[in-house]
Amino acid sequence: MSEGPPGLNTAERPERIAKLLARAGMCSRRDAERWIAEGRVSVDGEVLTSPAVAVGNDAEIRVDGKPLPAPERPRLWRYHKPAGLVTSHRDEKGRPTVSAHCQRSYHG
Repeated sequence: MSEGPPGLNTAERPERIAKLLARAGMCSRRDAERWIAEGRVSVDGEVLTSPAVAVGNDAEIRVDGKPLPAPERPRLWRYHKPAGLVTSHRDEKGRPTVSAHCQRSYHG
């Protein structure tokens, strides 16, 4: 058996695969579900067909044949959202988002 993804200690309960992929900084949970449907994600050598999989610390997780990177450090954001901003990283309709607004405020 492999060590499993870094950051998942033995005291933790198994977590859904999409959550682990998102926490590792690979993609969003929704993108992870799409990747699984596309056959890009495997656990212990078996290609997943459903995101309804809980993964423990002894699982070998791969995306496109590559091991899962270490999860990103948890971050907490506190923000007073002005009216009119969409709470998302990106918006398909081109509306201003909290993510873009925070980046401009932080960098500028």
